[in-house]
Amino acid sequence: MDFGFSRRTSISRLTWVIPYGVLVIALTACERPPATAQPDPPSSAPTVGGATTRPATPPSQPTADAILQALDAALSKAPNSDGTNSRLAEWERQILAISDHEKSNPLLERLGAWAARCGRPDTAARCFRAVLAPLAAARSPEAAPGGREIRVRVGLARSLLALEADLEADAVLRGALAATDPNADAETQIATADAAYLLGGIARYAGRLQEAQPLAEQAVMLRTARLGETHLDTLLARVLHARVMIASGLILETEGNLKQLLEDCRRIRGESDLVTTLADFAFAECEIRLPGRFQPGMERLTRDATALLDAPQALALERLDVLRRAVELLEAKRDYRAAENLLGTALAAAERNASHLPPTLVARRRLSLAANLVRQSRYADAQALADSVINEIGANESASVEAAAVVGDGYLLASDTARREKRFVEARRLCEAAIATHSRNTFEGEAAVQVALAKLISGWILLEEDDWIAAEGELSEALTVLQQRLGETDWRVGQARSLLGWSRMKQMRLEDAEEDLVYGTRIILGRRGPDDDGLASLRRVIELYDIWGNADVANFYRKLLPEEHDHAHEDDSH
Repeated sequence: MDFGFSRRTSISRLTWVIPYGVLVIALTACERPPATAQPDPPSSAPTVGGATTRPATPPSQPTADAILQALDAALSKAPNSDGTNSRLAEWERQILAISDHEKSNPLLERLGAWAARCGRPDTAARCFRAVLAPLAAARSPEAAPGGREIRVRVGLARSLLALEADLEADAVLRGALAATDPNADAETQIATADAAYLLGGIARYAGRLQEAQPLAEQAVMLRTARLGETHLDTLLARVLHARVMIASGLILETEGNLKQLLEDCRRIRGESDLVTTLADFAFAECEIRLPGRFQPGMERLTRDATALLDAPQALALERLDVLRRAVELLEAKRDYRAAENLLGTALAAAERNASHLPPTLVARRRLSLAANLVRQSRYADAQALADSVINEIGANESASVEAAAVVGDGYLLASDTARREKRFVEARRLCEAAIATHSRNTFEGEAAVQVALAKLISGWILLEEDDWIAAEGELSEALTVLQQRLGETDWRVGQARSLLGWSRMKQMRLEDAEEDLVYGTRIILGRRGPDDDGLASLRRVIELYDIWGNADVANFYRKLLPEEHDHAHEDDSH
């Protein structure tokens, strides 16, 4: 079982969920500047709770004015000027030293947008957080956010999504759409469309399809009205809407529209354009569900995912999304080696661009590969990758929320690996380390999910040790949080329900166990396919009805077992 270790996700880190998908960000007009050194943010700009603080003693006002004038002139130049990337940290420090928010915040917002275009989402997120705090504080809770606040929230959300912090991005975007004014001006409507587009992508990925569909429709409608049918952002919104429809099972209804969308992208953007590749990927998702077209569709999926691996940082989420979806489908048909090859290629691409990326993003590629190796029962290789992340990133984990989160995910994966190898004392120690590390994550929603996943593993360990009552307590607590944060259909919710049902079955509370076991198994198989965890969960259902003496129902579920697994050894049930 992997727990979404590639996603910072809160894209929480909701990783390998079938058929969930697109966490997308709008393309920017500027290309990435040439690679230069990437200095760390200076200690004079510390962070508290994820938001950058300002020094207590500001410079004198003439000095502040001079800084503003110089930086305004510098930021007015093309963002691919020589040395731009290496100067970001110094400019950030100088702007944050100015105490007058009215003067400094517009410039800081521009710096955040520039940092995003330069492929530095960590710097961009700090800038946007610092700008957003006074904007949100100045507005009454009942008032709708204005165009500028929505734009800043969108900029922060895009940066967070590039850092794979989708749970925090979700919360930021909900603040943008909390009380949208239908009579807003054009700027506000465009910013609202961007927020709806990003939030719709997060909802689709998390499997909240009823929520995703109206958001995608809102993005298409507003962007078409304000930007036109041929605008890049409108095409991206149409791709998102098509993928929501596909995920909802509306294949025949979507196929014709998707063909037209693909033709439009080719005509407007060109065959090799990245938005055309995304549309082609969506068409392949549709194709694999049609009779006799699975193999051609998979070939297109793999080809498109590979083509996007070296996409610029502005397309980080689109790149990550198609990679995940291709891996999900390969693993669902148990082609783990093909998935491993794709993940290995993705890791190599990230390592090639390591100078442009925060170390946490490269670390997450390692954890994605490690999760695949766990599914192949290659525990030693997976453990080595997890250990490398813990040791390399952990040395500086206090430097950022993102670093603490990725280290915590490393502990989670290592704990699950130790559990599978029956090293229960070590697994429990690693669980405790994961909880302690994630508890330092100051974004509450992100920490809550990962702590719940650690408790899920802890409960699983207790099940392995036949401590059914203690296991039930841990699993009940984990399930409550996961249902609240991830929704009822996330496969990890299914896993928690299946394990909770198992704990009750072993206490011979068969009626209490039935619903959780059956429903949890249905979710796991529907989202993950017949992998080892799904088959183990299915066998628990069969065991339940055998104990109950209901042979007909037990045999019904027994027929769902793949033939080669009918007598396979189950490594996590007794």
